[in-house]
Amino acid sequence: MVVASPLASFIPLSALAGVLLVVVCWNMAEKEEFVRLLRDWRSASLLIATFGLTLIEDLTVGIIAGCVLAAALESSSGAPIAEYCGWQPHRSGVTLPADNGSGIMWERAFYHEGMSELQDRFDGRRVAEAIERHRKHYEFWDDEKELIETSPFFFIGTSFEGYVDCNIKSGDPGFVKITGPNILEYPEYDGNSMYRTLGNISKNPNVGLLFVRFDGKSRRMRVNGRASIVDDAEAIGGHYGAKVVVRIECEIYPNCPRYVPDLAGAKLSPYVPREGQGPPPAPEWKKRDYIRDILPDRDPHAAIVKAGAREN
Repeated sequence: MVVASPLASFIPLSALAGVLLVVVCWNMAEKEEFVRLLRDWRSASLLIATFGLTLIEDLTVGIIAGCVLAAALESSSGAPIAEYCGWQPHRSGVTLPADNGSGIMWERAFYHEGMSELQDRFDGRRVAEAIERHRKHYEFWDDEKELIETSPFFFIGTSFEGYVDCNIKSGDPGFVKITGPNILEYPEYDGNSMYRTLGNISKNPNVGLLFVRFDGKSRRMRVNGRASIVDDAEAIGGHYGAKVVVRIECEIYPNCPRYVPDLAGAKLSPYVPREGQGPPPAPEWKKRDYIRDILPDRDPHAAIVKAGAREN
């Protein structure tokens, strides 16, 4: 570098500006995100159209054309424009309102990179994205309210750094109360003084909840939640025997019950693969119109589902 540095004086400044522009643009480009968007024809068409018009015409024309195309894609499929733009709120730090008007949105994508990689490996990306569009929600459905309000228990997962904990919270039916469109509360009773659940929540509010009936037929309700520990008199007064109350803001998505055993009837799930019994039956959700035609190539029920009657 010392020997070649005198030669730099012979390079025109305009040329250096061009080189600098190329280097800066390359370093600022989100190359992995660019490749990800090209995997889906809808996001790829939006990206190519916007990018191409920006190069051929100008940035304003590219943005306008991109918005129009995104609106057309949303109208035809029902997926939000932000999805086709490839905009992930957790990257930008911007909070989007939920579709249901609750004003709640999580500053991160529903699937992280590891989930998406496995979806691609097993050809499940289309199904995963359809489930997100049609099943994820931010306001309890009626059957979910009934499940919560009648459950004598639920499971909760918490974590902080290397400390991961899974616990069961129990009480009389109704001990979990719904206090908002996507807010629930439960009491922390006298325990073993380890405070593994509360301790994790005090350091990391992100929790995972599972409500399930072991009857082999009722849907499970899964929750990604943000928890807070509440100890004011009003909150504690609403839960008899509570030391403190845990309040959780919920991102909700139900799951089918096909692997859930019927413990009350002492029946095992018919959907579990077992030797000598042939392939298990297809679960109901695979027959839905927005799923049946996009099942993974090696899905064991794809051919049967596509040939059968359609369900909503």
